Amino acid sequence: MFEGGNNTVPITYGSIITISYPSDSNMMLFSDGLIKTRIYLRNMGQESEKKTSFYRSLFQIYPSFINTYKQEVLNLKTESEKSGPNTNMKKEFYTDLKEKLTLEYKFNLEHFEKVKNTPVSFEQSVMFLHLASNKFLSCRFLEADVEKENYKLELEDIPSEATNFKILPSYKHQKENEGMIYYNDTFYIVHSQSILNKMAYLQCNCQDLSNLNKSSATKKRIVSSPSSNVKLLPASEPKELPSPTLQTFQAPSRLVKKEVNLSLEKATRWKIALFSSNTLETTFLSYGDTIWMNHAEHNATLICKKQKDNKLEPGFVRSIVSDHFQQYVGNTNGMWIIENHDYKRGGPVQWDHSFRLKHFTSGQYLTVKFDHIKQRTVLALENTPTCETLFQFRMIPTTYTKQDLKYQKYINKEAFTLINHVASKHWLHLDLNGNVLDSYLSKDPRDDDVFKLFRANANEIWETNFLISCAPMLSNYLLFLKDVAKQVYIQ
Repeated sequence: MFEGGNNTVPITYGSIITISYPSDSNMMLFSDGLIKTRIYLRNMGQESEKKTSFYRSLFQIYPSFINTYKQEVLNLKTESEKSGPNTNMKKEFYTDLKEKLTLEYKFNLEHFEKVKNTPVSFEQSVMFLHLASNKFLSCRFLEADVEKENYKLELEDIPSEATNFKILPSYKHQKENEGMIYYNDTFYIVHSQSILNKMAYLQCNCQDLSNLNKSSATKKRIVSSPSSNVKLLPASEPKELPSPTLQTFQAPSRLVKKEVNLSLEKATRWKIALFSSNTLETTFLSYGDTIWMNHAEHNATLICKKQKDNKLEPGFVRSIVSDHFQQYVGNTNGMWIIENHDYKRGGPVQWDHSFRLKHFTSGQYLTVKFDHIKQRTVLALENTPTCETLFQFRMIPTTYTKQDLKYQKYINKEAFTLINHVASKHWLHLDLNGNVLDSYLSKDPRDDDVFKLFRANANEIWETNFLISCAPMLSNYLLFLKDVAKQVYIQ
């Protein structure tokens, strides 16, 4: 059963969600999260955005955490940075603080596990964890980049009072349902603490950031952080911003990003949509998971390799085999995201369901084309999703025990499978011609074309995401060094 909630399903802790405009569900909160931590609104449905990882628009709902000892550690760190470490404090003090911090961390995790899958209510403090970066949505008490009178919205590594938010009803009838919040309904998102005796509303300024002056890198602090004991006070009704249509945001020749910030005077209604309830993640594959596909007989992984013309082309390379490795070690060029035919829907992947395989680093989709030279159907890449980019995993009954039969409709995270192309109804095949691995699609499935799936863990995904985020910066730095070298040579 696919995920993707409706108005009768309550929002629950632990669920993976998207936050978007009610008028256009493709307009979502988005952030790189690793190098750039600012929050934008991006149209993930535009053709120009297809290569962008939808994964960077996913958040997980957490309850607010206790941060007593964590804040004490942060205060000590701030003091040591200003005036140097305090040598008068004894070693026993730091040891005791470390133990308390560890207990606080464990308590927060246990609290999350207890409330996981339970409904979220209005006025409850919640946190939004950005999955791609493993950082929390946070109110920075700094000027926003575009609307200087508002507060910056960013991602932070450590949960604190600044990462606590509340969901408030935006219509009177929502107050009559015992505080329950439902997916695909519309409501306000506010910071959990009042600022200057007013609520800070999450809102979008609807301005184009492409003209933002990049020279304003130095930001000024505009208010001090509110203390943890400040209570929300009633505030005047903020000015409601009209939800802009898709046409408002379209720009034909450049990427459009919209700043999202926190305002004391303006408010925007938002919609939270369910991507996945995340209940089967430990055992079965889910949409949005990143996998490697390893040919069992030839021990080769499907990757994308760069050709002489710098174009990417699918192919197979031998996998690393070592008794020293406790788990599969995959090639980063062979990481593929399992994407539902409706990219906004998650949930467990089932046998014979159609899906797309999106290359993790390039954002291109696996597809097939007819090779007129070789006179056969081969693998290729496509920039945009089409009916030709749909595939299926087909079960091999002999690889399942009787105990697993009750879960046979779901695909195990390390399952053996055949790979079928939906449109052509052909099967992925791999030959070994001498030392060359030759792949194409055959009309009939073959016994030796069994693939083993390996799901990447959170650390492997994070590391690859970090490298992708760093790539443009490193590339620009290399170009800068080349320019400097030329100037030195000329002189």
